[in-house]
Amino acid sequence: MKGLALVVGLGLCAGAGAFTARPASALRLRRSPRLRMATESPSPIEGLKKAVSNFEIGDVKDKAMVVGGAIKDNLTQGQVGERGEAWAATQLVFLLCILLGGIPVVGDVIFTLSGPGLLLGGVALISSGILELGASTTPFVAPTEGNKLKTTGPYAYIRHPMYTGAIAAAFGFGVVTGSVDRMLLAGLLAIFLDQKASREEEALAEKHVAYDTYKEEVSKFFPALY
Repeated sequence: MKGLALVVGLGLCAGAGAFTARPASALRLRRSPRLRMATESPSPIEGLKKAVSNFEIGDVKDKAMVVGGAIKDNLTQGQVGERGEAWAATQLVFLLCILLGGIPVVGDVIFTLSGPGLLLGGVALISSGILELGASTTPFVAPTEGNKLKTTGPYAYIRHPMYTGAIAAAFGFGVVTGSVDRMLLAGLLAIFLDQKASREEEALAEKHVAYDTYKEEVSKFFPALY
């Protein structure tokens, strides 16, 4: 046992001596290819300097001339009136209005109609719907026990005048206050009321035999549109 320990001890000493005897150059760690690539790659500033130095204004001019010539050729091609000039002109008008921040001449009229006009019109439509519906008015999906099918007044033109009025008033209030959030919420309100109205109509069809015929003849929210 002592002999085995002595042999192991001598082996360890010999190994340590061989390690320490190795020259310093042999102990240097080799850099990995990835580390070498990272250290040798150019910095962003050097890359920018290289791109600027390779930039030639002449190339830009040549490309601009090519594009300009292509646009000129395109304008002279095809039959006038059949190339969709109205679409291109309308697109240009939209872009100019966006850049100018408004619609010339009729901008104030449009604001009045889409803001205060929608708000007041919506409130009026809600009021007329409530007055016409009377005791059948309810905030719930299920109709009242004494519900009567109304097909006169605003209900002769749309099946849900109160919901149409609420949507119009919500959009109008968003325009008046200049609130994009309110206008987005008004859009979500329209989607919600559309779903709620569909549930109400299922219940009304069960209560009134004539409701399916009324539904086919009268629009839901907007006359002749929806």
